[in-house]
Amino acid sequence: MADAPRYKRDVSPEALARARELRRNQTLMEKRLWALLRRDWQGFHWRRQEPIAGYFADFLSYELMLIVELDGTSHLGREEYDELRDTVLRSEGFVVVRVTNL
Repeated sequence: MADAPRYKRDVSPEALARARELRRNQTLMEKRLWALLRRDWQGFHWRRQEPIAGYFADFLSYELMLIVELDGTSHLGREEYDELRDTVLRSEGFVVVRVTNL
């Protein structure tokens, strides 16, 4: 399992506040996926809108080292940014899966 506390030490109070805001304002698809994952789906613990490496992962499992991103209309035209973001997250050891929900 990855060392989750290592990431927590690097998170600013502003990033934590932003993560809370993102959790409060989830999209419908994020709410639906969270309803499935929140009960430790398949025995793995999941976090939502988790601050990591300067970004916010939609859904993250440290045990699996897996990030699931739901891409809606806000990602249209941001392919280059998303690819850079994925590269950074992969360099941290995560597998990044993007799901389009348009």
